[in-house]
Amino acid sequence: MDRVSRWPLDWNHFASNGVSKVDTNRIVPDLCGYLFRCHASSLSFLFSACPCPPLDGKNVIPKPDRVCADLTPAQATMVREGVALHDARRYDEAIAKYQQVLAEEPWLVTALHELSYSYFESRRFSEALEVGMRGVQCRTEGPSQFPILIGNALDELGRSKEAIAVYEEAIRRAPEQAMPRYNLAVALQRAGRLPQAKAAVQRALALNPTHAGSHAVLGDVYRQMGYRIPAALAYARFLQLEPEGPRAKKALPLLEAALAGNVTQGEDANHIKITMVETRKSLKDEGDFGPAELMISIVKAGDLIVDASKEAPKKSTPFEKRASLVSVFCEALANSHPKGGFAAKFYAPYFAALQKAGHAEALAARVWQAAPVEGQMEWAKENGTKMDALAAWSADYAWTGQ
Repeated sequence: MDRVSRWPLDWNHFASNGVSKVDTNRIVPDLCGYLFRCHASSLSFLFSACPCPPLDGKNVIPKPDRVCADLTPAQATMVREGVALHDARRYDEAIAKYQQVLAEEPWLVTALHELSYSYFESRRFSEALEVGMRGVQCRTEGPSQFPILIGNALDELGRSKEAIAVYEEAIRRAPEQAMPRYNLAVALQRAGRLPQAKAAVQRALALNPTHAGSHAVLGDVYRQMGYRIPAALAYARFLQLEPEGPRAKKALPLLEAALAGNVTQGEDANHIKITMVETRKSLKDEGDFGPAELMISIVKAGDLIVDASKEAPKKSTPFEKRASLVSVFCEALANSHPKGGFAAKFYAPYFAALQKAGHAEALAARVWQAAPVEGQMEWAKENGTKMDALAAWSADYAWTGQ
């Protein structure tokens, strides 16, 4: 699940206690929480039922104020075993490990954090919230990540207003961090507050352009708001970063729909109609992509005519058609210089520069990896160096419009 950020733990902090690096993308526990402010002496008290007052702008997560104990070598070993069980999706066994550690010392922030995380992944959101509210009282080093887990649990419990308040407080405390803004965008999208969700995830991407989930969320928000080409740009970037998996299989048809063009074929196979659709003024705040839309339609119309021609000496493979579409689309972005907001300043220069650098075919091969077509796998196999060159170029790209 992408919403619970799995950011690196500072394993150096635990190295002296015998913990090895099991997963460098686990969450770092940090702030919030205000429950259970008295000292606990037993695990039964630790997880006793406690009414949780609603969190809002006036009653939100406090700063951590407790200095908590370090793990002993034996406790560190059990935490490491719990992490391995969690990563194997054996959540109940992982939970039992963490509870065993906490029975010895209730204020071990690492164990509390991992317990809360395992509760969340096993969809026991109330327990995840309750344990998270306790562990967050401990002081830790590193960026403030615990509000994300607490906010996710609240959102899954249907308490979206409180989740939004938690994320907003996390942003106030760590404005340089992208993940609170991403999670805020997801919560706002779920609540139907699309303009606010768009603004939040755009800021998250300005802080971290390589976070795949943020591109996917922005693509969904753009699509829901009627931004066709901006949605295509966001989905294309997402699929470049995450070309396989369940999310890729969901995003790819949405990208294809956004790149379908305004083309219809009449009863005569060579009677092709291109419909010019005027973009509403309210949708031009992200950029005027009319020229790019027109070029997409022209390419699609050309494909239909070629397919209908029996005299064509050689028909392009489906992959060649996709690569051509990507190349023309990116070139149109470069030539039209769309003026406007985030999509025009952030995405358009990236894809224009990508095409100019000669990476359009490699991009097509990667973006359609979740549903390869004829000619695609062969091209990728024969052009591994070009695929690597795209990855290297993208890693070095200096993002603008942030």
